[in-house]
Amino acid sequence: MFSTRSEYALRAVIELARRWKENSAVSVHTIAESTGIPYQYLEQLIHPLRKAHIVTAQRGAKGGYRLARNPRELTVQDILRCMEYDFAPFRCPVAGDYKCDRNVNCTAKKVWGEIAQSVSRTTKAITIAALL
Repeated sequence: MFSTRSEYALRAVIELARRWKENSAVSVHTIAESTGIPYQYLEQLIHPLRKAHIVTAQRGAKGGYRLARNPRELTVQDILRCMEYDFAPFRCPVAGDYKCDRNVNCTAKKVWGEIAQSVSRTTKAITIAALL
């Protein structure tokens, strides 16, 4: 299960992708209004998106944010990785960076690993452009 942070970040990135061809910066206020994301929450999400080089900032009167990359080159996985620790459906060493006392005798680790790999493959295959 992904967090609200991921849902909102994806929504914000899709909104910026809609405006990709305009190549103009979009304010946090405008993104919040267009997406229904609370303004203060969106402000907190912008920092990790900038750090991951998904969005860039422009200062000044016409300032705001824009995508750092073409929506065809940006995947859902890029957004989720920036917001989530991992894609593990369960805290399992096979699916994430965890320690488990039952790892040696675990009968379910293959299932958790396959689910995590499937989520990773799927999110990597979906571009932001495809969502538009």
